[in-house]
Amino acid sequence: MTFGKWLRIKLRNNKMTQTALAGKLNISDNTVNSWAADKRKPDTTHFIWVCKIIAAEENTAEHNIYYEASEFFL
Repeated sequence: MTFGKWLRIKLRNNKMTQTALAGKLNISDNTVNSWAADKRKPDTTHFIWVCKIIAAEENTAEHNIYYEASEFFL
């Protein structure tokens, strides 16, 4: 699995749009779209914030999301 596919699954499971995630990160929709399409990966800071947001949406510990996502980020 790729980071983009992981991100698309997490967004869909949490009923969150790419636009909503971009708004929470204060970045453009195109940037999140490029991550979801596997054209680019987020920088480390944005990766951490994506994990924090997903953890909050899922009401789960951040370290669980970091661990899960890091498999696809590296």
